[in-house]
Amino acid sequence: MDRARLHRWAQRWQVRFTGTVAGGLGVVVTLAAAAAPSPPRGPVTQLGGVLFGVSAASPSAAWAVGDNFAGGASSTVLLHWNGRNWTTGAPPDPGTLWGLSSLSPDNAWAVGELEHIGPGTVFETLVLHWNGKNWTRVPSPSPGPAPVSDHLASVSALSPTDAWAVGDFQNFGPGPVFQTLVLHWNGKKWALAASPNPSRQFDTLYGVSVLSLSDAWAVGVSGKGSNSSQALVLHWNGTDWTQVPSPSPDASRLVSVAVLSPTDAWAVGEHITSAGVHKTLVLHWNGTAWALVPSPDPSPSESQLSSVTALSPSDVWAVGDLITSAGVHKTLVLHWNGTAWAVVPSPSPAGLLGSNLIAVDALAPDDVWATGNVLERGGNDRTLVLHWNGKSWTRS
Repeated sequence: MDRARLHRWAQRWQVRFTGTVAGGLGVVVTLAAAAAPSPPRGPVTQLGGVLFGVSAASPSAAWAVGDNFAGGASSTVLLHWNGRNWTTGAPPDPGTLWGLSSLSPDNAWAVGELEHIGPGTVFETLVLHWNGKNWTRVPSPSPGPAPVSDHLASVSALSPTDAWAVGDFQNFGPGPVFQTLVLHWNGKKWALAASPNPSRQFDTLYGVSVLSLSDAWAVGVSGKGSNSSQALVLHWNGTDWTQVPSPSPDASRLVSVAVLSPTDAWAVGEHITSAGVHKTLVLHWNGTAWALVPSPDPSPSESQLSSVTALSPSDVWAVGDLITSAGVHKTLVLHWNGTAWAVVPSPSPAGLLGSNLIAVDALAPDDVWATGNVLERGGNDRTLVLHWNGKSWTRS
């Protein structure tokens, strides 16, 4: 399939969720024309591309990452916030960056995929590290057999010697077509970690969050029978990754997870009803089991969540998008106040197809970032950055 800018969920894992590959989670695909390339450096003004990840280390140090499809290939979009404005950075390798985790202003990780175009396109894992001055590529395993199709979707760092990254790789032997991919950083190198693959069809991971050396969560999706799928939840206990039951309905997937404590974690995504309506999906971990939590669905046809971040038991944010009856995408922001989830008004910049949010990260109750894109016909998307100041969301 063409790697041009695809529609919403297909932007993240195009091959997995088109047609009936992932069963009830089919998506509409919009092939894109080449977009204008991003400027190498300078002020961020109408920047081309999509921002898939955001992470803030301090009020004056935040990063946002993504890609811009131009000339038949993806080029990295990498932005930095210095406390006053966003500027573009210079990554060491072209490619798509999906996930981001900042430990401090001089220690951050970004993960994604590097595409090699030629006879038989190859995708290998891509890991970049920020040392306070430069982004450099760090070697990372790509376990899939040739032609390789390995992807990292999310990264979560606990310390300079402990970080996790998750995604999937394509398997051409016995077993699922796609299998979970989990990598661990021990301070010296990234190494492959064993992870469950409960489905005979496909398993993939979208999000990871680490709390301690013996407590981390990863979420994704798993094939379930003919033309169906279900949410996948994995837990790290310090020794092994194991699957944990989740109450998600059929035709569901989880794409982001945030852990506050051993008894307080959130996971978000979407599920599709038997009538074909896309609805938000929110799960909560209480230390014993995952439970469904009611969440708003402001669109009669499609509402979905793509990222979650948690500051405290009474301050949790989730973002995504909805589609209006006119077929226009609107940003969707939900907030948990300790009792219920509610929609919080957010800007939806005008684009021919609307706009949506893909990532969120909270530094303080009055300092929250959300990123995504303004959708244009032909794939000429523009980056979108929103900021919460404690009272309202505004475009940055």
